[in-house]
Amino acid sequence: MIALQGTNLSHAYIVEPTFEHLSFAIQAGEKIGLIGPNGAGKTTLFKCLTGELALESGQISLARDCSMGYLEQRIDFKSNTSLLDSMMAVFEDVLAMRQRMSALEHDMSAASEDKLASIYETYAELTHEYERLGGYSVESRVKGVVQGLGFSEADYDRPLDTFSGGERTRLELAALLVREPDILLLDEPTNHLDLNALEWLETYLKNYRGSLLLISHDRYFLDQVVTRILELDHGVLTSYTGNYSRYLLLKAEAEAAQEKAFASQQKMLAKEQAYIEKNRAGRMAKQARGREKKLARIELINNVQSQKKAHLRQFDVDTSAKIVLDIQDLSKSFGAETVFHDLNLTVFRQDRIGIIGPNGCGKSTLLKTIIGQLPADGGDVAFGSRVQWAYYDQEQSRLNFDSTVLDQVLYNSYLDLPESRAELAKMLFTENDWEKRVGSLSGGEKARLSLLMLLLEQPNFIIMDEPTNHLDIASKRIMEDYLQTYKGTLLIVSHDRYFLDQVTEKTWAFEEQGIQIYYGNYSYYREKKAEQREMEALKTASLTAPDAPHHQSSPTAKTTKRNISKSKLRKTIADCELAIAEKEAALADAEEALLTAAKDYTEDALATYEAHVQQKELLEAELEELYQTWSHSSDLLEELTHE
Repeated sequence: MIALQGTNLSHAYIVEPTFEHLSFAIQAGEKIGLIGPNGAGKTTLFKCLTGELALESGQISLARDCSMGYLEQRIDFKSNTSLLDSMMAVFEDVLAMRQRMSALEHDMSAASEDKLASIYETYAELTHEYERLGGYSVESRVKGVVQGLGFSEADYDRPLDTFSGGERTRLELAALLVREPDILLLDEPTNHLDLNALEWLETYLKNYRGSLLLISHDRYFLDQVVTRILELDHGVLTSYTGNYSRYLLLKAEAEAAQEKAFASQQKMLAKEQAYIEKNRAGRMAKQARGREKKLARIELINNVQSQKKAHLRQFDVDTSAKIVLDIQDLSKSFGAETVFHDLNLTVFRQDRIGIIGPNGCGKSTLLKTIIGQLPADGGDVAFGSRVQWAYYDQEQSRLNFDSTVLDQVLYNSYLDLPESRAELAKMLFTENDWEKRVGSLSGGEKARLSLLMLLLEQPNFIIMDEPTNHLDIASKRIMEDYLQTYKGTLLIVSHDRYFLDQVTEKTWAFEEQGIQIYYGNYSYYREKKAEQREMEALKTASLTAPDAPHHQSSPTAKTTKRNISKSKLRKTIADCELAIAEKEAALADAEEALLTAAKDYTEDALATYEAHVQQKELLEAELEELYQTWSHSSDLLEELTHE
C-alpha cells in the first residue's frame, strides 16, 4: 500500500525554481533516505509535504487515516514545566480519553440498570480507541524513548528552561517518536546525539512499524536504517534501492553507463552532422535533409552532471620524534565534578586516533587541556621534539569572520596573490567567492576554508574537535580525502562513525572504567564491544548454583543450559582455540621484539619499546578473555553432554 505519494511537484522561490515535476511514492513501512547537496531543496520538499510551504503545482496524496509527523515542526513546550510533564502533554488527547473512561467507570458503578447498557457501549467504544492509540503504554513509551535519547530519571523533574538548545532538540525528537505517526519525516535527526543515543535511534527506526523519510548527512546512520535512497540533485529526483553504500555503487555504475552512452551518441551525432554538411547540396541533398529531420527527433542523452571535487595539495610535513604526545597522570575537574583523572596515554608518530564517548564525558576538555587552552589540575602533557601541532576547533577560531575569503588566505599565510587564488580554487572557491565576507559563508564553506588555513601551517600533528559537524556529505568527503593520505599524526574527537572508519586506525573510548584503547577504527571498536557483551552473556549463562551438587543444579540453571545450543558451544570453543593459537604466536613475536628493543637506548628505540609493551599488554588481556570463554564453554558443553 502506498502511504505517501507526490506527483509532478514543483516549487519556486520568487522566480527561481527549487525543483520541478518531482514524482515519488513511499510504501507503507518503507524507510527512505533523502540526500543531495546543500541547497538542492530537500528541506523545502519536506515543508511542502507538511503544508508549511505551498507548491507551485502538483499533488500530494496521503493514505486514508495515515498520520504524519515532522521533526522540524516546533513543539510548544512550556518552559516552567518538567521534562516528563511536557512529554506527557504530547498525549493530551489520550490522557483526556483516560479521564473520560474513569468518569464512565464511576457512572457505571452508580447507574441504574436501564442506563447501564448505554454507558457501557460508550465505554467500550472509547476503550477500543484508547487501546488503538496505545493509551495503556503511554508512560513506558515516554520513558523508554527519553532514556534512549540520553536522558536519565534524574532529568524527569527538571524544568525545560534548564535544558540546553541541543537537549531541547532531542526532546522535540522524543516527542515526535512517542506518538508513533504512520509516516515520519526526519530532518537531520542525529544532530546533538552521542554514540549511545545514535545506536539506540538506529535500532528504534529499523524496528519502526511506520514509513520513514529521512534527511541526513550521517552516512553510517543511513547505512544502518534505510532501504532506499532518493537523491535530489539539479532538480532531479533519482531512486536507488538499498542503503547509502549500495547507492554509491549503483550511482557509479549508472554514471559510467550514462557517460558511455553520451560519448557514443555524440560520436554518432558528429558523424551524421558531418554527412549532412557535406551533402546539403548536390545529388545527395534529399538524403541529407532526411537525416537532418531524423536527427532532430532523437532524444539527446545528457552528460553526467558530476560535482566538482576539491584537489588539496599534500604539503610536506617534517618528521617528528617517535613519541608525539606523552600524557602522564593527567587530571581535570570543574569544581566538585571530576572530568578525568590519572590519565596515562601516548600518541606515537603517524598514529591516527579517534576519540569517542557520550556527550559531556570530557572529550573536548581533554583536547583543550592537551593544547593548553584549559589548565590541568594535575599531571603532565609533553609534546615530542620536532612536533608542530595545529588545532581544528568547532568554533573555527582561526577564521576572521569580518575578512574577505581572499584576504583570509593572503594575509594569514606565506602565499602570494596567485598562489592564494590557486589554493582557494582547489578548495572549490571560485572567483565570485573571493570577495565574500567569511562570516557570510555556509557551514561547509567555512569548514573548507578553516581546513585550508590549518593545512597552510604544514603541521605534522593535527588535533581536531568534531570536524564534520554541520557539513554536507560533499564537504565531509573533501576532509576525508585529504586526511586519508595525510603523512602526519591525527588525534580526532568525532561522533561521525563513517568519517572515523575512513580516517582513523586506533580508538580511545571514554568508558566507565576510564579511557580504553582499541587498536582499530570505529567498526573494529564496535565489533570488540559486541564480542565483550557476548562473552559476558556466555559467562553469565554458564554459571550454576555454586553450593549445589553437580547433579542437582537449580531449575533456572537447567533451563538456561537447555536453551544453549551444543553446536553453538562447539563452534565457540573451536573459534576460541583458533584465536588462542594466533594470539599466542603474536605474543611470542611481541616478547621477542621487546627483548630486542630493550637492548637499544636511542630515543626512537625507547618509543618502539613502549609500543611493544602496549602491544604485549593488549595481547595478554585478549588471551585472558579467550581462555575464560574457552573454559566456561567447555565446562558447559561437558555438563550438557552428561545430563
